[in-house]
Amino acid sequence: MLDYAPSRRISAAEALVGQYLNAGCDADPPPELPPAMPFSIMSHVQRWKKDREVHDGECRLEDLFTRVIAVELLGWPLVGLTLESTASSEKGGVQVKSVVEGSDAAKLELQVEDSLLAIGSIDVENEPLEHVMEILEQWAIDKPVPMLLVRDSD
Repeated sequence: MLDYAPSRRISAAEALVGQYLNAGCDADPPPELPPAMPFSIMSHVQRWKKDREVHDGECRLEDLFTRVIAVELLGWPLVGLTLESTASSEKGGVQVKSVVEGSDAAKLELQVEDSLLAIGSIDVENEPLEHVMEILEQWAIDKPVPMLLVRDSD
């Protein structure tokens, strides 16, 4: 009889970057990441940074329709970046309204209509603009704001 053990199953992310779906991938498997401590935003941010470093050199399946962008902006308020509610979604969501030329956001190649997926480890994909602004306003002024955005391909 089959043994059900969810802890032994690979995640969707592991399936996409490893040899499971990409047989031509010859990258070494990534090292184990330390577990994030519950109720600690900084441990989640540190784990997110480490995960980003670990997975930079892996084989990846190209997504022809979207591009995910991970950036860190220097503190709140977000200078050079304006956010707005996503007009096309009834469920909520926030997208970039404008990017000031020469700003940190412009240097990181953020573009108008990039959709916000997460702030640090906080999923904000379907959250209203008011909730996203509350999260950002509570962010420490002198701490970088890690953001995950998605861009539709042209």
